[in-house]
Amino acid sequence: MKPFTFYDIYYAPIKEMDDRQADKFFRMICDFLDGKQVTIDAERDEEVSPEFELYWESILSDLETYRNSAGKSCGLDKRYKHFPFLPFYRKAFAYLSDSEGGAFVKMIGAYMFENKSPTKAESNAFKYFLICKRKLDESKARMQNGAKGGRPKKDKNSPQESRVPEKCDTFARKENGNHS
Repeated sequence: MKPFTFYDIYYAPIKEMDDRQADKFFRMICDFLDGKQVTIDAERDEEVSPEFELYWESILSDLETYRNSAGKSCGLDKRYKHFPFLPFYRKAFAYLSDSEGGAFVKMIGAYMFENKSPTKAESNAFKYFLICKRKLDESKARMQNGAKGGRPKKDKNSPQESRVPEKCDTFARKENGNHS
């Protein structure tokens, strides 16, 4: 499991799906980005509706672009909102059932893209979200700092101090009886 960039274009269809479909859709995204062959079989899979298939087709070219870039900048970062989906989140997702996994991804997406905190629930998805929340908050802070322009530029006009260390006078030490 490696981190990948989660774009709002992935979240847009996920939030429209029921939790089981959202789980399946997200698993397909993960499998595709891990280099696995992903196919849709609408005849054999009851969760694959025409909308599901169209949603998949709508993001497939962007998924291919991202996968071919090997995680490096591929231009999608400039066009879409995004955050890093850490292996930690994927591990939490893997522990959840199909319907809870979909709810978990929806919670993360709503929190990161819509600033909506999930309502308290007695589900494992909510518990796992709370465990991941600190890391999500760190990502949010980085996103907000990046929106402000990131790290301040260094002032090119200020004089730089010389960092050359002063030389020791070894002759003076030897005269005083210090031979080290």
